[in-house]
Amino acid sequence: MTISITTLTNSQLRDAKRKAEIWWRAQQAKLKLEKASLSEQEHHLQYSQASKAFHDRIGQIEHELLSRQKKQLRVKPARPLL
Repeated sequence: MTISITTLTNSQLRDAKRKAEIWWRAQQAKLKLEKASLSEQEHHLQYSQASKAFHDRIGQIEHELLSRQKKQLRVKPARPLL
């Protein structure tokens, strides 16, 4: 079950981004260790898939955070003073 990022708070989004970055570093280390047992093509494929998953998730999180910032920056028109 996946949770929509639009339902998360800003702090939860930042936490999700941090966890994604930790996951990515772990994947890179794992793939580096497995490189010797995989063919170059298999290694490249696994690395590419992990990289795409990471960058897609980070992109979604950053897009949502920026979208929220823009909404907060929008200024409502001032009411005329009577």
